[in-house]
Amino acid sequence: MAKIAIKIGDAYFYDNTLYGKTLFANKDIQMYQSPLQKTKVGVIKRGEPIGVFQGYIASNLQKGYKYPSIAVGLTTKATTFFRYESDAISANALRQQGTSDVNKEVIDAAKSEAEANKPWYVKLTQNILPIAAITAIAIAYIRK
Repeated sequence: MAKIAIKIGDAYFYDNTLYGKTLFANKDIQMYQSPLQKTKVGVIKRGEPIGVFQGYIASNLQKGYKYPSIAVGLTTKATTFFRYESDAISANALRQQGTSDVNKEVIDAAKSEAEANKPWYVKLTQNILPIAAITAIAIAYIRK
């Protein structure tokens, strides 16, 4: 199954990295008992935990909702939903739980690729020059 990148705050996170992570509200969020229900069951205040990420439902767009929903639950028996808005969830709280955002993953992959594609002589000089400098300093110190 393909990974879906979900925009959260200033970053994108793959959906498969969010499962089991606690989402925290970046603003007040209306909670619903069902993704298709318009009856509110509560409000989560900014800074409070919304719940543990259990899934992302995009199909309710055709049912009259403006936004897709995210399913969260504090237990396996109590699942509630909120309408997804990219600024509703704290990206920093996800990072603090060890979740890497796609932006970081893309940057890290680009750095790894650039390192792998360096010519052999560049890699050699990067490794030898620091050793040669330390050796030269040590020799100069010993000769004193």
